[in-house]
Amino acid sequence: MNFRVDGESIESGGPEDRLLPWRRVQDIAGISRSTAWRMQRIGEFPTPVTVSPGRVGWWE
Repeated sequence: MNFRVDGESIESGGPEDRLLPWRRVQDIAGISRSTAWRMQRIGEFPTPVTVSPGRVGWWE
C-alpha cells in the first residue's frame, strides 16, 4: 500500500512508515531530550509528530 507524505509517495511498512517513541530516538541519536528540543528550534532535528493527546513520535 502506498500513501503520500509531503507530496511524496511512500510504501507502507518501510522506515518512513514507522513512528518511534522518544526512548528509541534517544538510543539512535545519542542526545538528551533538551538537546533535541534546542536542535528542533533551529531546524537541526526533526520535529515530533502528534500521535494522540500527550503522545508524540518521530518518523524513523
